[in-house]
Formats: sequence, structure tokens, C-alpha cells
Amino acid sequence: MDDSTLILVTGLVTLGFGILNTFFGYQVFRLSLSIVGFLIGAGIGLTLAAQNPDTQSAAAIFGLVGGLLGGVLMYFVFLLSVLVAGAIFGLAVASIVLTLLNLLDNNVVVILGLGLGVLIGGMISLSLRKQIIILSTAFGGAASLIAGVLIIVPTTQMGTASASANPQLSLEVFARSLESLQANPSLSLVAFLIWVALGTVGWQRQYRNSAVWRAD
Repeated sequence: MDDSTLILVTGLVTLGFGILNTFFGYQVFRLSLSIVGFLIGAGIGLTLAAQNPDTQSAAAIFGLVGGLLGGVLMYFVFLLSVLVAGAIFGLAVASIVLTLLNLLDNNVVVILGLGLGVLIGGMISLSLRKQIIILSTAFGGAASLIAGVLIIVPTTQMGTASASANPQLSLEVFARSLESLQANPSLSLVAFLIWVALGTVGWQRQYRNSAVWRAD
């Protein structure tokens, strides 16, 4: 599978995940956490395999095992799920704000901003459990949806930049999508407005349909 195909698949998966979370996030909350856990675990497994020449040939196995462990852990550690949801919501908001303020070039500001967003989101989630699940999935899903579109649409030049086919390709693609926003203020504003609109619509839909669902 060449780089362009991997980029397309990454964009489609990101887009689909965003749509699912934006409009059905509360209903599939545990499933979403399992997917996130799988991705995190797979990333850790692939990274560990890549650091050792003797295990690079077994990178797929390392990624699969790490992904399965991460997915199972995230599913059963549900007591921490609300805190994770709030942190994800805070991370999404902080990322959007940093992009709009054109601060992505300052690593210190980025780290502090993202850390503050995660901290505030986690604290809010402790007092607003159900609401933060809906908000985090709606607006976090909307951010994922937009990222997927930015990866796929050729006008962002995602597919024209060179990237080696390695486990870090997805991270490179997401980085380029943020760079395209930063380089185009009008595109940043449009993406922000679309994010707010999609997140609001998703939040309203989930809230109306959440009466028959329980997070516990």
C-alpha cells in the first residue's frame, strides 16, 4: 500500500470516526473509548518495535497486541472514562484556539496550552458527567470530522507532500492538516465555524436522544 492510499484510508477512518462521535457519541461512548485505547496501545507497540532493529519485523504483532491491550483497558476502566472524555474535549478546544491564534510554532505555548486544556476539561468533567460526555463526543467528533476532510481534500495538498510509509505516517498527516490551517487564516476561520456548527448540531441531537441511554 503506497503513501497516497494510506493517507486516503487515514482520512476516511478519521472522517467516519468523527461522524459517529458527533451524532452518536453518547450511545457508543464505551466503544469509542475502546477504539481510542486500541489506537494508543497500537501506537505504543509500534514505537517500541521500531526502536529495536531485532523487533522491527514484528512491528505489526507489537502494534496489534498493544492495541488489544489498550482497547480492553479503556473499555473496563470506565470509572476514568468521564475524566478522559473531559480531557479530550479540553484538548480539542485548546487545539482549535492555538490554531486560530497562530501559536503552533511555539512549542512551549503549545505544550502549556494543550496541558491547560486537558486539565480544565478534566476538572469540568468531574462535576458534569453526562453533559461532558455529550459535549466531548459532539465537539471532539466534529474536530475529527474536519481533520478527516482536510486529509482527504486535495486542495490542502495533503497528498502531494512526501512521507515515508512507516507507523508515524498518520501523525505526519495530522501535522500537515494543522499546518494547512495555520497557513490559511480564512480556512482556519471557516473550519472553526464549521466545527462550532457541527458540534452544536451533534450536541443537540445527542441530548434529545440521551433520555433512554445511561452512561453508568
